[in-house]
Amino acid sequence: MIWKPKEKELSEEEAISLAKKDLMPYWYKSTPLVTGIRTNGRTILLPLDSEFSKKAWIAILVDPTDFSGELAITYACEWQRRFHNLPVGMLMVLISPYEYLRESQAISHLIDKFQVKFPVVHDFDGALAEALRLKTLPKIVLVNSSSYAIEHEGRDWVDQVETEIQNFLRSTDPGLALLPEFHLPRRTENDFLRLEFGFSPKFGKARQFAEPGFLFSNGDQNNQNHGQNVGHSQEGKGKTGDKTNGNGNGNGNGQSGHKIGKASFNNGKILELEFGEVSLSGEWTQQYDKITTADSRAKLTLLNTGPSYFSRISMVAEAFTKIAETATVVVEIDQRPVFEGFAASSLLLDDNGNSEVRVRTANLYDLLANLSKEQKQVDLFFPNAEQVPISIYGLRVSGASG
Repeated sequence: MIWKPKEKELSEEEAISLAKKDLMPYWYKSTPLVTGIRTNGRTILLPLDSEFSKKAWIAILVDPTDFSGELAITYACEWQRRFHNLPVGMLMVLISPYEYLRESQAISHLIDKFQVKFPVVHDFDGALAEALRLKTLPKIVLVNSSSYAIEHEGRDWVDQVETEIQNFLRSTDPGLALLPEFHLPRRTENDFLRLEFGFSPKFGKARQFAEPGFLFSNGDQNNQNHGQNVGHSQEGKGKTGDKTNGNGNGNGNGQSGHKIGKASFNNGKILELEFGEVSLSGEWTQQYDKITTADSRAKLTLLNTGPSYFSRISMVAEAFTKIAETATVVVEIDQRPVFEGFAASSLLLDDNGNSEVRVRTANLYDLLANLSKEQKQVDLFFPNAEQVPISIYGLRVSGASG
């Protein structure tokens, strides 16, 4: 028998120091401040830095690829500007639905895009989300010592949050002078479709799927998901005209007030929705969290034919190439180039009247805005896909009724 020295039991300070070292790759704009610890069937917050215990913290949990997540980040950046001299800190907790958002380059790009000036942490194992009692994204929690003084989540999180934050700050300083509450103009549309193209999107606890050949969608505002069977083989590749048997009606757990359901397509039709249909043509390969085409004849179509209509469309996509080339996505409305009044921030209008988006790194690309029920059809074409294949993770659609 070989004698081995007994391993030294770590002190609390040594354990925290080791945890901070392990978590450092997931933190931006700060060293690790706090983590979630799973113990005795529950998950609790554990401060890792004395700075976290010195003041209250507004933690914002977001999926940055969602419209509601973008809105929450905008509010958080404004609150940082307003409250940075007060005893309250800001912390952004990123919930990553896609693999690319686990990479430091993508997170750094996001920080630059929104000019975030406060700590950001990628919740890689879901422990912080569990400790902060996340049920629906986005979520805002005001952590004061070991208690949660304010909690709001889901679609209507923004309605009363700053009022409650100001009341909290004035509870210890009744005469505190604060700016009037910050409110962006309320949009009349609802974020009622989030269509995921991968066969196993991850949105956190109880939202994991692994059925190759199926597409997934968050349902519309009435949670209506209807689907025919997927036009992909079980290996995940096929032409959208291929027929298979079966069906996949919506089910699952919600995010951002929606319902995740599995849906599929036959003869190119993906979903029948309240506002119309979404369909693909051409040859596509379905992967873990995206679909990819190298077919320059491929097309994605949204039909705006229901009692509700879509008003804003964005796409999470990237060029599937190792060199610095861009994939071109040509966008048309009713088989015509897009007018300037409908062009969102990512859409370029050239002198020849073409309307296109140039996709390179994985990102949320804003395509169209200010649409009405008069615009019946939106087509996306991929003319240089043979040279620069394109991957699409999902679509984000806002809409309105009337």
